[in-house]
Amino acid sequence: MEITQETQKDVAEEHYKKGVRFYKDKEYLMAIEEFNLILKIFSKYKKAEDYIGRCQVKQSEIDENFTKELVKQRKEKVAALLEQGLKHSQQGELQESLAKIKQALELAPNNEMVLYYERYISKNLKKKREVWAKIETRKQDRKAKADARDLLASGLGYYSRGLYEEAIGQWEKIKPLTDPADYTRRQAEMLISDAKGDIFKTRDSKAGLMKEVERESALLR
Repeated sequence: MEITQETQKDVAEEHYKKGVRFYKDKEYLMAIEEFNLILKIFSKYKKAEDYIGRCQVKQSEIDENFTKELVKQRKEKVAALLEQGLKHSQQGELQESLAKIKQALELAPNNEMVLYYERYISKNLKKKREVWAKIETRKQDRKAKADARDLLASGLGYYSRGLYEEAIGQWEKIKPLTDPADYTRRQAEMLISDAKGDIFKTRDSKAGLMKEVERESALLR
């Protein structure tokens, strides 16, 4: 079927009406599509060209306003996160504070104020962690010393009953818990030396006793 110029005008007019409706409904991108379809049929269609110009201006305003709104919302979000972070910091909750500050930094990586507080909170948190580590080390040291004293006492209990090997076993456990200069450790080392001497004496005594028994047995035969 041959498409006449009259038919092309009808099609163009239909697209024009649709474009105008989209324009009135503020659907500017849809309107532009309709007007562009007209220009594919008639490269010179003044009304379509005019409307395309209007649509582009309107859409540009929408895009600009949308961008401004996004920027505004982002600034408000950054401000809210920064405020929350500073509240946590004031309450001594530095980990929670730094988490909020970092969220703000993701939204505004070049914000000087956010960068300042990120550095400031990070520095304070590092110091606090160092203090925590020292406190924990002191706790562990105190526990180790208490355990060493208990082992020393336990070894003395074995030693008093003549259980020298068991006593040495208890005192040997003190070494990994203490420094070489520790008083309890030095006591344990001296006691270990004494206990070893007692073991040799006991063995010599038993050996002598066995020889005496053997000699007496030989005389009785």
